[in-house]
Amino acid sequence: MAMRVPAAARIRTHRWLSFSALPSFALAAAIVYFIAFAIFLVLWAAGQRNPIGLGVHLLKPGPAMMNSGPLTGPIVIRLELIRADAPPKVYLQSKLVAWSSLDGALKDELKFRPERVVYVAADPDLSWTDVVNAIDIIRGTQAEAVLLTYRLEDARHRKKAIH
Repeated sequence: MAMRVPAAARIRTHRWLSFSALPSFALAAAIVYFIAFAIFLVLWAAGQRNPIGLGVHLLKPGPAMMNSGPLTGPIVIRLELIRADAPPKVYLQSKLVAWSSLDGALKDELKFRPERVVYVAADPDLSWTDVVNAIDIIRGTQAEAVLLTYRLEDARHRKKAIH
C-alpha cells in the first residue's frame, strides 16, 4: 500500500529542501562578502572628516578690497589691543562700538549691502579667542568673514611704538 503525503507536507518539505540545497560554498561566500563589506563601510566612515571650526578667508589689505560707493565699500571690524588683561576695543567702520552692541550695529551696516562680506583686522598680539568671538558675531549675521593680515614689518613697527 502506498502512503499518500498530504500536499501541505510536500510544500513545506520542498521549501526546506530548496534553502538547504544551496551549496555550502555560496553560503560561506555570502557571509564573507557581507563581513568584508561591513568592515569596508566602517573604515570608510571613520576616514570621513567633517569640517570643524570657522571658515574664513585671508586677504592682505590693499586696493583689492576697496570698492567705490558708500554701499559697496568694505565693512571693516578692527580689534585693538589695549592691555593684555583687558578686552580689546572694537571698531566698526572706524567707530568705537561696544562688544554687546556689535551684533546690532553690524546688522544695520549689512542691511542694504548686496555682498555680505566683513573684513576683520586684529592686532597681531591679540588673543585668538577675541578674534573668534568677532568672527562668530559676523557669522551670526549671515555674513562672510575675511581676515586681514598685517605685514611682519608693520607689526614690528607697531610693537616698537607701543613699547
